[in-house]
Amino acid sequence: MREAGGWALRGDATATDKAIVRAHTLYAQGPADADPPWLGF
Repeated sequence: MREAGGWALRGDATATDKAIVRAHTLYAQGPADADPPWLGF
């Protein structure tokens, strides 16, 4: 979602939408052992 915010600030609606969809897809998969520790903040 932070990536989507960056794209939105740049005015790139297509990249914003793609980043939002990607974030929702990854979130729906739930946590994984390969996730970096900082992801939990």
